[in-house]
Amino acid sequence: MTTYLTISFPEWSPPDLSSLDFGSNCTHVRAFLQSWFDLSHYNDVGAMPGHEFNVTFWVPETVDATTTEAYFRDALPSNLQAIVSYGQILEWERLLRDNYTAAVNEFLRLEAQQNWTNTDSIPLDIPYYYTVIDAPSRACAQSVCGLGFDWNQLGDINGPGVNNACHITLITCFQPRD
Repeated sequence: MTTYLTISFPEWSPPDLSSLDFGSNCTHVRAFLQSWFDLSHYNDVGAMPGHEFNVTFWVPETVDATTTEAYFRDALPSNLQAIVSYGQILEWERLLRDNYTAAVNEFLRLEAQQNWTNTDSIPLDIPYYYTVIDAPSRACAQSVCGLGFDWNQLGDINGPGVNNACHITLITCFQPRD
């Protein structure tokens, strides 16, 4: 069982992710996803931990700080947006991403022990993915379609993030020819 770390600051405490709307500004969604899936920092995505299990959930080691700050600030309730500092948002996001990484690593550990054959049906508690990546990408499908991910490179990354991103792109971006 994964233990998630929490954080609070003297002036505020981050609200539960499920109460936030990350899909309210499609410009921020697009910029954040572009930063999230920027694979230019990695030499060999296929050699990353979990790749051999075919259930690697993409969690980048780094995301663009300015983009991340704007994305997370915009998702906060208006009464918190002016209180929260730039550094606090980045610290909060990093903790959330670390929790996401811990959940993925626990999943991979359990998968290795259990030798599951159908990893698509195994429950995985990943609120960061569902709230920060999945739901906003669906809400802003048209904007996300224009990103033009390098699908050949992203094919080395397995898991719900990329699988859903591929499906979202195929379904929402398909334009019939005249």
